Amino acid sequence: TKTLWEQGQTELVVSVIKSQDQCVTLRHSEFMTLRPEELICGEVIEAYMRATLNQCDPAHRIFQIDHYTNGVILGGSREQMSRHLMRNVNLDTFDAAVSFVNVNNNHWRFLYLHVPSRSLFVMDPAAAEQDLHLSTTAVQCYNRYFQMRQNLYGKQVWGSLKWKAATIPHTVQQDTTSCGVFVMQMAKEAIQSFPAIPSFNMKNSPRDMCRLREEMAEELLSTSEKDYCSMCGLKEVPRDKDIEAVVIDWVGA
Repeated sequence: TKTLWEQGQTELVVSVIKSQDQCVTLRHSEFMTLRPEELICGEVIEAYMRATLNQCDPAHRIFQIDHYTNGVILGGSREQMSRHLMRNVNLDTFDAAVSFVNVNNNHWRFLYLHVPSRSLFVMDPAAAEQDLHLSTTAVQCYNRYFQMRQNLYGKQVWGSLKWKAATIPHTVQQDTTSCGVFVMQMAKEAIQSFPAIPSFNMKNSPRDMCRLREEMAEELLSTSEKDYCSMCGLKEVPRDKDIEAVVIDWVGA
């Protein structure tokens, strides 16, 4: 990553991360957005959560809800929710779930469902004082969602649980661009602490944010499947069928 930071023209590197069903999934991680002045994109957060789960949750006790589905659950209509019921997922085999949501296309919040305590947490990196209100609203939305799943697919333990809104004290960001870093770090600490409730005492100075961005980039690259190229994401070198030559469209070359 030191090389990436020194080369201003590096726009994209690829990290190949195994998905929840252990299939190989290609994640285009835009590390240019990991620089201090940029907002981290959803794909980077998704990939980082998955990479952390792959490393720290070998028993597959924690489920990752993609942020689009989470957004539908929290703010979509019943019709939209009915199209995102994760029919092939048996949530009852998991003991927790992590996710995040986009707000106004410029901010990220972390969401955590903790089955042992029946608690649902929503944490806003920029405003901890509204976490309880956000968690209370999220409980109502998820109860409707679980009830819909139960009505359509039969008995669901998660749907019968009495979820409660809860909060975890946490530091807040000092700038307008580090919400993604906070969400990624919150997810990591929640996964590593499970089944205990984590503590989110993050250092939040500009220097600390820069350090975390570099560490997260290194983790994404180091956990990538080794058989794939981190520049183009391909497993085999492409060749033109008409000529005996290697054809690679290098990004940032």
